[in-house]
Amino acid sequence: MSPHMPAKWILVLLASACSVQGQTPPPGGARPLAVIVLDQSRLPVPGAEVEIALWDQSLATVFSDQSGRTVFPPRKPGRYTIRVSKAGFETAAVPDFAWDEAAPASLEVTLMAAGTRESIEVHAEASAVTTAAAAPSASISADAVKAVPSRPATVADALPLIPAVVRQPGGALQLSGTGEHRNAMLVNSADVTDPATGEFGLTVPIDIVERVNYFQTPYLAEYGRFSSGVVSVDTKRGGEEWKWELNDPLPEFNIRSWHMRGLRTTTPRLNVEGPILPGKLYFSQGFDYEMRKTPVFTLPFPFNQKKTAGFNSFTQIDWIASARNLLTGSVHMAPQRLQFVNLNYYNPQPTTPDANTSNYTATVSDKWGVLGGIWENTVSATRFHAGVWPKGDADYVMQPKSMPGTTSRNSIAVPSA
Repeated sequence: MSPHMPAKWILVLLASACSVQGQTPPPGGARPLAVIVLDQSRLPVPGAEVEIALWDQSLATVFSDQSGRTVFPPRKPGRYTIRVSKAGFETAAVPDFAWDEAAPASLEVTLMAAGTRESIEVHAEASAVTTAAAAPSASISADAVKAVPSRPATVADALPLIPAVVRQPGGALQLSGTGEHRNAMLVNSADVTDPATGEFGLTVPIDIVERVNYFQTPYLAEYGRFSSGVVSVDTKRGGEEWKWELNDPLPEFNIRSWHMRGLRTTTPRLNVEGPILPGKLYFSQGFDYEMRKTPVFTLPFPFNQKKTAGFNSFTQIDWIASARNLLTGSVHMAPQRLQFVNLNYYNPQPTTPDANTSNYTATVSDKWGVLGGIWENTVSATRFHAGVWPKGDADYVMQPKSMPGTTSRNSIAVPSA
């Protein structure tokens, strides 16, 4: 140093030397804090976000450099929280860090690599008593029935479209390997099974039906008398607009030897529905007429025709008393006439009886919405009548047919019923 240097330059050089030595903490304050971010392999983690907070208030946030290092300037002594985070790593925190004169000048924070985590949440509600019916094993809607080429006219005709339901050669239905008498038929929760035979009998027209459900395992006493399954039919309410629908108006003719020999089958169906009082009172009507001639091929034409004729009518009126109260009334009428019952080779037309059946059912149902459920009261009355009468009062004679060139002399006379 030159002996001729002024004194003021000597003071400047001494101050610069002190600043080169490093920053000095303010009197009574903490020193600067260096945070070094490393990974599990002790390698620096650049670009890590380092945050310093006092209680819940964030004071400063900086990012680590290529060496994983960041420096915070001096602060007032206190208890701080230091959080370090970066994508691909789990967030690390140093809570309650004492930053004062005695605190270390540097702090190492190790970040752990984030692993793959999966979580599954299962939410379930247990019910002590099940109040709803078991899920139907099979069901079919009226719209699906209309697309079937066989053109079913009633619910009984449409039931073989449901799996586990087949029609036997004699015409009876078999549901899950059991007969009709072991099953129950419900229409709008009312039992319409024939009380005498346990069979379904004449069911409602298919055009008035919303859906047909077949329950194989209902397990509920509300369905009444059954030991195998339950067929539940839900009819549809009248719509907001008046409309009518006519199905199968054209008959089938009996053609033999290129000549028309009368009608074989005719099954026209008419459906009418609409609002009597919009928003309150609705009307729906399903009607079908049926005439069928069933041939017995072991007898000569035209004396081999079994004849069935009758109509099937279902009328429903729905009254919406309030948003929680629905009153439904329905009337089902199904008279039928049968000619030449049990016609076969051994029982030609003069020996077979005629019969008629009539089924009248009236139902009133009141449904209330109470405490998140439905309180339903149903009253139903059914009147069924059947009559059978012979062609006359002559004795029934049974005689084997004679072979050509022989004469049969044996006969059995049986009094007519």
